[in-house]
Order: sequence, then structure tokens, then C-alpha cells
Amino acid sequence: MGQGLRLMFVGASGTVPGSHYVVSEGNNHYALDMGGIPQRNSVLENKISSVYPLPFNLKAVIATHGHFDHIGKLPKFIEEYGFRGPIYGTLPTLELLKQYMGKKAKFDRMTPILKNVVGGDIGIEEKQFLELEPRNPDTYDDALFLPSELRVENIKEWFDQGVPSSFSDMCNPINFHKHVPLTENLNFELLKASHIIGSSQVLLNYKGEKGINRILFTGDIGYQNCFFGEPEIPDSIDSLVFDSTNCDKDFDSDYDPREEIKQIINKTINRGGQAYFAAFTVNRMQMIMNFIKDLHDKKEIPDVPYFVDSPTGSKLFELYKNHSEFLEGVDDASFIINERYRIGKSSRKSKAIVKKSFPYVVISASGMFTEGRILNYLTKKGENRGIEDERNSVVICGYQAEEVGRTILSAKDSNEKVKVKITKGRGRNWSSNFYDVNAEVHELKNLSGHMYRDQAYDWIQKVNPKNLFLVHADHKTRKSFKDYLVERAFSGDNIYLPHYYSFHDIK
Repeated sequence: MGQGLRLMFVGASGTVPGSHYVVSEGNNHYALDMGGIPQRNSVLENKISSVYPLPFNLKAVIATHGHFDHIGKLPKFIEEYGFRGPIYGTLPTLELLKQYMGKKAKFDRMTPILKNVVGGDIGIEEKQFLELEPRNPDTYDDALFLPSELRVENIKEWFDQGVPSSFSDMCNPINFHKHVPLTENLNFELLKASHIIGSSQVLLNYKGEKGINRILFTGDIGYQNCFFGEPEIPDSIDSLVFDSTNCDKDFDSDYDPREEIKQIINKTINRGGQAYFAAFTVNRMQMIMNFIKDLHDKKEIPDVPYFVDSPTGSKLFELYKNHSEFLEGVDDASFIINERYRIGKSSRKSKAIVKKSFPYVVISASGMFTEGRILNYLTKKGENRGIEDERNSVVICGYQAEEVGRTILSAKDSNEKVKVKITKGRGRNWSSNFYDVNAEVHELKNLSGHMYRDQAYDWIQKVNPKNLFLVHADHKTRKSFKDYLVERAFSGDNIYLPHYYSFHDIK
């Protein structure tokens, strides 16, 4: 019989970024996720870190999925604190983690060189040097961006050649429903979460004074995802730690993104224009590709060139192809590795696509227009003038937190002329220019990998937990969702809004 289990809420408790929970039985500590916080929220992270020291004697880490806000602090924990315990997760999750670690190691090796080149602090040179894929701090649909606060000045020798073999040895891939013992009284299993490829819920089974306690951490949880089906619904849950990201709004059941994509492409091509889809590289890009393939197979959109221009996205295509057993709703990964799409991996191929003036469709990153190859399409000159060409369409595929994306989105319903300032470049050659938003602007909806409020209510009803902890959302969203649940017959006494470093004890 166990001596008691403590659940500690270390991150994403009143905010979205930094998912991190610690489960402790005596001196045995286990982390569920170890997410990072973007640079623009570094003040928040410093404040949180100063409140309570992390239990650096962690026995193991369990990763729910490969998004930065769930794994981003792991490199720092390994490098600075020497963690060498097992890291559990599904195979796709661990492969995403390895890609992130490899990219981070590459940057860390170049830190001293960049400092010598620019003098003093690196500043913006971080992204200039590596041409990193998009930062996406608010929707977290990009697993591989690199916030600068995770940079380590004196990187350990074993990181010098990319992903170290010892790190690979730490990774322990786990299949869904496999019971993994942690202590004599505590084990866990992974359940399908339907958020991104390989994403999982973590179900803890603890033998305490009053019998078996079942604690479910949803991680980021989706609902009827076109690739992954529905998330699993376990029974007899005592405590549910739930992803509340979208629980301030309902799903629009009357809206079909496929239909809007069809209308956008047909109208754009018919007027001789080009359609630019700005998509986050993890999951969102693959969803758009699947929609377009389906429309093309049914001959509902024209037979023009369809380009996918994203170096990080091309790596993820292989991940989907190699792990098609994690896909549902599609026969295999042929919607990615398909002759219909022309993949622009290299810079040379990307530039060649940008220069083309005939009608085509391109899916590129970043999803927030903060950086990445999508900017090359918007700022192109010549016979086709990118965002300034009224024949073209700019398609926004997710939430816009940054100035560029929000400005472009504002043109969608504006009667006034909108100008957007776009900064792009490489190395020391960076420039900013204003562009007229003459292209038609569209916003796709219902693509989130998180449950909406009505979906969450339905799912929680089926799980029927004794205790509910709302996390991974700001306080306003959590409070409104709690009120929503109480109005619909849930007991408010058993719904908690944990704050940073609050805890819950289980006997």
C-alpha cells in the first residue's frame, strides 16, 4: 500500500505555455511533460522558477506529445541538471523530441561563433543564422521552433554532434495501453489523445489506502480529428487534469473548412491568381494537404500545381509516412508523399516556386507570418505581386498573436486600405517594408487540435470524474468553463482551478 501520492501543478496552471506536472510518492518524483515558455513570456517563467525549486531528482519524464510547450524545457533539464533518467512517450513523440534536441544542439554549437561575429549578445541573430521554422507561442502548433531562453552558453561535450547517443538511450517508446510500473504502487499507461501524431493521455493507476485511484492527464486533447479519430474515454476516473484551451467557445457545426478551401482555390485560380496557405507545420499543414487531396480526387478543384514549401514540414511528412499506424480516417500517409504535391525542401527549389507567375496553390510556414518562407510569397515582385496582387488569396489557418498576422487578418473585413509591415532577410541582410494588402484574405476555422467547450462538456460527462482540474488555459477561460459546467449539473465543489505549485494529495 502506498504512502500517499501528491500531484503538483508546476506549469500551464492559469496560462497555456509550460505544461509541467510532478507526481510524487515519497522521494520518488515523476514529471508529466516539461514544457517551455516562449521568450516573450520569459518574465513569467523567471517568476515561476523563483517560487519553488523543481525536484531535480526526477526518476523519469512522461511526454504526452511533441509540441514545444510540452517538451521545451527538457533540453535545459538534461544539460544543466544532468537528468539521465528514462523519457517515456509514443514513438512519434520521441522522434519529434529528438528532432527538437538536434536542432537545439546545432544552435548551441554555433553560439560562441555568432557572438564573435556580432559582438555581445546575439539578439536577433539566432533566427537569422539557422533560418528556424516559425515561432508560434500562442497556438503551439509547431513542435520545432527554438525560443532563445533555452540557449546554453557552455554546452556539454556530449551534445557536440547533434542528438547524442546517450539521449537516444534515454528514450523509451511506449505503445498505447501498455502498463509501465514506476513504483510498487504506481503504474501508468498511455491512451490516444487525438491532438497530433502520437499524442497521448497519461493514465496513472495508484494503489493507496482506499484502494486503486485512477488519475488521468489529458495532455492536449482533440475531438474527432480527421487523422486520429476520437480520443479514448476511460472509465472509473477519480481525478481528471483537463486541457481547457478552447473551453471559452463552442464548435461551429455549420462550418466546413473543406468547403471554404474549395471556394478559395476555385475563385483564386479562375481569376488567374495564386493561393498562399500559411500553416503551422505540425498537424495543421497535414490537415490542409489532406483536405486539398480529397477535393482534387473528387475533381472539385482545378488541376494546377500544388506546392508544399517547408523544410521542417518535409521532415514531418516522413514521420507520418513511417508511422501510419497512428493514423485513422486515412488509409495511409499517401496524402503527404504523393505526386500531386511538389515539395520544396531546398532554398533553391523554394526560390524557383516563388518566381513562378502562373496560377498555383502553395502551403508554407510560418502560420503566424513571423518568419519562414511564406513571407517570400507575400513580398514577391514581378508579374505576380504576392500580397499586393488582387488576384491572389492569403489563407490564414490559425490564431494570429503577432502583429503581421493580425494586420493581414484585419484586411478581411476592412473597408479601408490596409498596409502591413513585413520584415525578412538572412544573416546581416534584413529589411522591413510596407505592403498593401490587396490580395483576398481568408480565415479557416474549426481546425484546432483542442476540444471546444461543447465538445469538452460532452467528453467530460462520459468520463464522469470525481475531481476535475482545469489547466492549460488562462484564468478567465477556466473560470467561465467552470461556470458553464456548474450550470449543467456538475458540482462546483469538485472542480478546481489550480495555480502554479499548488498540489493535490491522494491517500
